[in-house]
Formats: sequence, C-alpha cells, structure tokens
Amino acid sequence: MKISGFFVIICAIVILACNKKNNDNQDNINNSILNSFLSLTAENDTLFIGGSTKIKALIDGSNVSFNWSATAGDILGSGNEVTYVAPTCTPGNNEVKCTASASNKSESKTIIITVF
Repeated sequence: MKISGFFVIICAIVILACNKKNNDNQDNINNSILNSFLSLTAENDTLFIGGSTKIKALIDGSNVSFNWSATAGDILGSGNEVTYVAPTCTPGNNEVKCTASASNKSESKTIIITVF
C-alpha cells in the first residue's frame, strides 16, 4: 500500500508541473505582439556555391516566433538571426523567406541571395 500511495503522489506532482509549463507557454503566446516587420537583411547578398552569410530579421514587437525557409541551400539556427548556406550544386537566385508570427498577426519578408 505504501508504494501505490507514493506512486499517486509522484503522478500528481508530474501532472501539476506539466500543467504549469503549458500555462507559461500559453501566456507567452498570448503576450506576443508583432507591430511590424521592419527589415530582412543579409551581410552578403552574393555568394559562391557552398558559401554562407548571416541574415537578420528586424521586427518591432515582443515574444515573436520566426519561421525560415529557402528555395535552395540550408538555414542554420533559429530566432531573428540565422546563417544561410548556399547550395553546392545550384547556382542562381535563391529566395530566403522569414515569417514573423505573434498572437496578433504574421508578416513575411523575402530576400534574394545570388549564388555563383
């Protein structure tokens, strides 16, 4: 009997801890505000195949999440600043897109990186 009572107490603690974490995440989502997506800039907009550059999203807001994508190449990192790595076999113009999202709205910007 002592073991099952201990098990019930442990389960209750775990459930309460999980609910607290979910509430904190919900508060962050509810408190996220995006006033405007100001700019999307790259240190270099021309690269050789396999080269890389940092790309930064500048926003006016708080607790904003960022989603990055590229037509070719790789995105390394997360948040408002990432590193774009050009593809090794696909020269040309590649689009890098960033979407900033908050509880009130989402905005996207795209930048062209030319790869030689």
